[in-house]
Amino acid sequence: MVINNTLLIEIGTEDLPGKKLNKIILSFVEQIKIFSRKNNIKFDKLYWFATPRRIAIKLKNIKKKNKNKKEDNIESKIKIIIEKSLINIKTTKLMYWNCRKYKFIRPIRNILICLNKKIIKTKIFGLKSTNTVNGHVLMNKNKIKIQNTDEYPNILIKKGNVIVESKIRRKIIKRGIKKIIKNIKGKIKIDHNLLEEITSIVEWPVVLVGNFQEKFLKIPKEILVCIIKNYQKCFPVYNKNNNLMPYFIFVIDIKSTNNEKIVKDNENVIKSRLIDALLFLKEDLKIKLKNYVNNLNNILFHKRLGSMYDKTIRIIKISSWIAKNIKINLKDTIKTAKLSKFDLVTNMVFEFPETQGITGMQYALYNKEKKEIALAIKEHYYPSFSKDKIPSNKIGSTISIADKIDTIVGMFYVGNIPKSNKDPFAIRRSTIGIIRIIISYKLNIDLLKIIKKSIELYSNNKPNEKLQIKIFNFIMERLKYKYIKKGYNLKDILKIIKLKKNKLYEIDLKIKAINKFNKLEKSKILFENYRRINKIIIKFDKNTNDKTINTMLFKFKEERHLEKFIKHIKIKISKMKINNLYYEILIELLKINKYVNNFFKKVLVNDVDKKLKINRINLLIKTKKVLETIGKIL
Repeated sequence: MVINNTLLIEIGTEDLPGKKLNKIILSFVEQIKIFSRKNNIKFDKLYWFATPRRIAIKLKNIKKKNKNKKEDNIESKIKIIIEKSLINIKTTKLMYWNCRKYKFIRPIRNILICLNKKIIKTKIFGLKSTNTVNGHVLMNKNKIKIQNTDEYPNILIKKGNVIVESKIRRKIIKRGIKKIIKNIKGKIKIDHNLLEEITSIVEWPVVLVGNFQEKFLKIPKEILVCIIKNYQKCFPVYNKNNNLMPYFIFVIDIKSTNNEKIVKDNENVIKSRLIDALLFLKEDLKIKLKNYVNNLNNILFHKRLGSMYDKTIRIIKISSWIAKNIKINLKDTIKTAKLSKFDLVTNMVFEFPETQGITGMQYALYNKEKKEIALAIKEHYYPSFSKDKIPSNKIGSTISIADKIDTIVGMFYVGNIPKSNKDPFAIRRSTIGIIRIIISYKLNIDLLKIIKKSIELYSNNKPNEKLQIKIFNFIMERLKYKYIKKGYNLKDILKIIKLKKNKLYEIDLKIKAINKFNKLEKSKILFENYRRINKIIIKFDKNTNDKTINTMLFKFKEERHLEKFIKHIKIKISKMKINNLYYEILIELLKINKYVNNFFKKVLVNDVDKKLKINRINLLIKTKKVLETIGKIL
């Protein structure tokens, strides 16, 4: 068995998408682990590296799992592991290259595989592996020869002007930002998503600062920030009062002797953008909001589902139904729903689509709409990705649910159902958004009824139970996966969901309550007591008629105590159910253990006196019914 082997893999590509670089490399890492296990290869440590033009992995102490095997040829497994790992990287879009023979996220241009000091010669995706890697595309186009795995990654810094470690590039960017804001006496709010994206699009980061004319600060703050961040990939700068300053910080991917020209060029680009934004703002604000709403007829939502105006009408009807059920201001909800999409026909959103929602809020405020309505117009798009925030008020949450359920139902209605990793209309993301909002806001609304209402809006009030159940089950699958990811007991999840309860908040409470309860040691005693009581009842209870308890027949205080506690807990549980206090109910039930244990220690159920025996069995039947509250929660 060979030990202390180090395997280095570097896949050189054309520019990888910055927003997805971390997902790509982490998926590659996961696949390498999976296919290493499948091929009986193990290793002690794994290090990964990623830039816009390469993904790389270093495996320390790689070896065969089965040391008794005569064959110890690790090299024969390497090609299989790499090729299958690349093919199975989880990403949404792949592109063909090399006469459409192969597909990957971007065309692969170079492959290096090195085991210690030996370069492994093979062919992957029709490309021969080499003993070189590429330097920086602008500063160092020379091929860099790799003689052993220990040289990597430092050789790329020294000879190639490439920093392959994301964490080092990130530190350089943050250090550069800190130095700049100190000089201009400003401050910055680090947007971690933007920081990660910028880190992922450079191999040799250099941080610079530019400025723009103060007249552009007239553009609403959120729109201005959105343009600077999303379109220019720059960091906006704030003063001590959190007001924007006329500066922007940006990162370039080259060490230059003429930074002044680079700054000037970037200032000109951003100036051009902001001139447009200021002009759009001036023109847009001349038009009344109701005219924008009418113009939504000119934007297609889906060729079989109508225009955005049609969608708006459906959102109004669904959100009105929800508003009545959760008892929020109906008038404000209808107003918000009506205005929810109006900014799609503004010049600002046409030119800068990323400002959608933000523009709607700012224009609504300009037109003297209530702050709650304006905020809800912006936030009804939340959450737009898995860890995104949800709307901050119930009106925004209501419109968000209505908008998302309309999209989900509409796509199912025309047959655009997500398949495997294909989900062009982001149905899964919309579904998760609905689940998060309902649970976070504790909205006690009936999901099946919302789906039914939405279907009827598409089918001229004709019910479609088959489609309704199909959509409901799709949402339930997403809900189930949410708990499985958290490591909850699958049996408990399925039991609760199979009750076909239509209220997600109630399901969530029950699953969390049972999961937490089952971790308690005392819960095991409770289940044991239930099983013991059930066995006795099955054995002795042949009479299915009168189950009344005669307290006059009690001979022991333990009988009285158990009977008294049962009466007390039934009243308490009924009150707690009203407020959905499921975990608290389960904790309360634990108290019965003491009374049941004392009962069995002192009292003989199978008494020679038949009346006493029946009375005690009836007491246990009452006890069992109380304990079956757990089953009702499940």
